[in-house]
Amino acid sequence: MLVLVVMAGVIIWLVWRAYFDKNEVDSGRDGVSSETQKSEGGDKTNNKDDSKTPADSTEKPVEKPVEKPKVEQYEGDDPNKSEVLTGVVTSATVNDGILRIRTSIDQYLSGGRCEMALRKEGGLVYSARANIMPLVTNSTCEGFDVPLAELPSGNIIIWIFLSGGDGKSGQIEGVVSI
Repeated sequence: MLVLVVMAGVIIWLVWRAYFDKNEVDSGRDGVSSETQKSEGGDKTNNKDDSKTPADSTEKPVEKPVEKPKVEQYEGDDPNKSEVLTGVVTSATVNDGILRIRTSIDQYLSGGRCEMALRKEGGLVYSARANIMPLVTNSTCEGFDVPLAELPSGNIIIWIFLSGGDGKSGQIEGVVSI
C-alpha cells in the first residue's frame, strides 16, 4: 500500500512539473518571457547562469514561422491583349447522324462571328456561320451541327475563321474522321 501511495505522489509531482514547465515555455512565445517581467515599478530581469548550453536548457527554442514563396496564379501573357484571336476545337463528335463541332476561344469577346468551312482534299464540302458567345473568362462559337448526309466519309479538315466585334480576327483548325 505504501508503494502505491509513493508511486501516486511521484506521478502527481511529474504531471505538476510538466504542466508548469510547459506554461513557462508558452508564456515566452506570447511575448512575455519567463526571464523578464514588467511591473509598474520598472523592469525586473531574472539573472540566469550563462554557462548553460542550449542542450542543458529545458526550454524549447521559439520557432520562426516559415514563409511560403508567393504563388502567382496566372502565368504567361493575357490572351485578351493579343492582336490575334486564338482557340481550339474542343469537340467534334458524331451522334445520331449529326457532326457536332464545339470550340473554345481564348479571348473574352462581347460579340462577333465564326465562319466554319469543312474541307476534304482541298475542296469545300460544307460551310456555316455562328455567332460568338461570351463566357465568364473566354468565348465560344454558338456551335455547329452538321448532318452526316451532307458530308463525305474520311478525314475532314475543320477550319473556323473568327472575327471579333473589336476588329480582331484569327482562326481555329482541327480534323475529324467520319
